[in-house]
Amino acid sequence: MKKNKRLMVMAGGTGGHVFPGLAVAKKLQQQGWEIRWLGTADRMEAELVPKHGIEIDFIKVKGLRGQGWKRLLVAPLQIINAILQAKAH
Repeated sequence: MKKNKRLMVMAGGTGGHVFPGLAVAKKLQQQGWEIRWLGTADRMEAELVPKHGIEIDFIKVKGLRGQGWKRLLVAPLQIINAILQAKAH
């Protein structure tokens, strides 16, 4: 029995990331790929991706740019946490 190819798309936050990811995901779905999406529950992908028939899983992660030095100090811990969440999917 042949297994379908699987891909997890990890993109979120802005249209500049989400829309290209959706275009690639839809094309691969047409070719028989099984697609899942990894994003955040409070950004545009949370609503947009399911409307395109793609299952989505969420992790808690935030951007770092422009957040100040305090945020940068805890960034390594947040990155490790995001990696662990992603590995769970």
